[in-house]
Amino acid sequence: MKPSLYRSAMEGNVAELGQHKDVLDGELTPNHNTILHVAAQFGQVNYVKEVLEACPSLLHRPNVKGETPLHTAAREGQAKIVKAMIARAKRLEEELESGLVGAVQEMLRATNVDGDTALHMAARSCHLEKAKYLKLVESFKEVEESPFSPPVVIAMCGYTPCGLKVCT
Repeated sequence: MKPSLYRSAMEGNVAELGQHKDVLDGELTPNHNTILHVAAQFGQVNYVKEVLEACPSLLHRPNVKGETPLHTAAREGQAKIVKAMIARAKRLEEELESGLVGAVQEMLRATNVDGDTALHMAARSCHLEKAKYLKLVESFKEVEESPFSPPVVIAMCGYTPCGLKVCT
């Protein structure tokens, strides 16, 4: 990935993004992170939205660890970015010519090399505060027919009934 493109994603410089829109799908870091992974990691919501409009296929592009941009956003506790990605996937499903039937479910069920979904990664990120984590769970829960049961995931991932985090 070109250093200027990486820097623009890190800083949320949408103007710089405009100069690279035609090559976004081919720009990767050494770990095969896309520009969407990078922007999600650094919490650049507006940048993420621009990338999603320019190159929505990046939603499903995994890095070398099998993590999609949704995994990255969830791990970093970026609830607004998670919502933006889910909303864009829903719109893709509605666009008949996109050919992406089931895009939301596919994205939510995608697992990395460790078998973790994005929701699992959010739960395992011990730096997340309870309130921030619950916002993420709500983002996932809004999806119809979600394959996840937030209370079960919370319990499985070290949250006690009173909401205290137990990280190992």
